[in-house]
Amino acid sequence: MFCKDDLMVACYEFDENKELQIEIETDVQIDPRDDDNIGNMVCFHRRYDLGDSHQDIEELICSIIDEDELEYLGFDTEYFDGWDEMEEFLFEEVNAAIVLPLYLYDHSGITISTSPFSSRWDSGQIGFIFITEKEIHDEWIDRPSDATLISILKSQVDLYDKYIRGDVYNFTVLEHTKCPHCGHVNYDIIDSCTGFYGMDWEENGLFEMAGVKSEQLVEVNM
Repeated sequence: MFCKDDLMVACYEFDENKELQIEIETDVQIDPRDDDNIGNMVCFHRRYDLGDSHQDIEELICSIIDEDELEYLGFDTEYFDGWDEMEEFLFEEVNAAIVLPLYLYDHSGITISTSPFSSRWDSGQIGFIFITEKEIHDEWIDRPSDATLISILKSQVDLYDKYIRGDVYNFTVLEHTKCPHCGHVNYDIIDSCTGFYGMDWEENGLFEMAGVKSEQLVEVNM
């Protein structure tokens, strides 16, 4: 095994002279909330800039309700008497179809979920993820069930959670050749890619992108 650094989390050998190395990605360039998501994640926190931009959220709301009303109301926590009132606003004024609460746990790193955390002191609600009836109408001919929509929104939160926790990985495929004269082993990079969320290499497509199948691989102790 040719070990590049201590960021490696897994290493496999295959095809006799090839090696697949998987590392923690330390420089994630793309925020998954910058993609064209079905659903809107609005968060309020004093120290962290999380979720979709508030400007984007306000533009969405302005496309549904009168802009003067929004300007008067101000889409911020100080204009609402608690989370219940903000949720009611999303349902009644923005015509949200599904609204799920967002909770943050902040202790030696941050993690986000649609379910509350057990810690009273280090966690609490920070906002919502929601989808409007108009977004559903624009995206699907046949309206999905509420259960399907909830699953879609939860999967987006799960992806975003991996992003903010740094649970993102890259891979490198190396080919090694041994000099028949001196025995020195050369390692050549033949493929690499980044942006794989979570450690299920089958589910997140890392193995597929690397051009390997799990049955080909022999795990190397690091």
